[in-house]
Amino acid sequence: MLDWSHGNMEKNLILTGWGIPEYVAAAAVAFKALSGHADVMGVSRRRLPELLDEIDDTWSNVYLLGVSLSGDVPVLAEALKRLKNLGVKVVWISAFDMPEEFRQDLDGLIVEQVFDNSLLEAVGRTFNTEVEELRLVLSPSLSDHATGDAFRHTFKAYEGQRMLPARFTQPSEALMQMHREHLVAG
Repeated sequence: MLDWSHGNMEKNLILTGWGIPEYVAAAAVAFKALSGHADVMGVSRRRLPELLDEIDDTWSNVYLLGVSLSGDVPVLAEALKRLKNLGVKVVWISAFDMPEEFRQDLDGLIVEQVFDNSLLEAVGRTFNTEVEELRLVLSPSLSDHATGDAFRHTFKAYEGQRMLPARFTQPSEALMQMHREHLVAG
């Protein structure tokens, strides 16, 4: 069981993947859009159903940023049903559509926000927040015109040096480093 005793940060929980800088950047955008009133954690698709099952009504909103739903879908559906009954809104933000084979099990249990450019763009659009500046900080070699698949491929090829630690740390730790470097400061 997780220890949630550290506080609820205005009842927002951001869950994102780890291992690539775009996850941390997406978490930073959501964190800033929520005025810093959120807890941020990394989670794998395998562990997502188990983690959601441990969450109680401490949070009103859970944001899943780019986390694949392809773990144990029946267990995920049960966790989402329980959260819905507790009044917890779960929002899945992704650059990829939900696979049709999951839709029947998850329909009505999760709010989908899918935009087909990049996770960073999807989070920006969901929270009505401009992400271009952060996108360029992450990959200064990107032109203002790089979008869609070109951005996704270029992003992976030209990761900003400031984001390199994000490959090896939890998103919350990398987010704090970004704050120290004033990358997501107001």
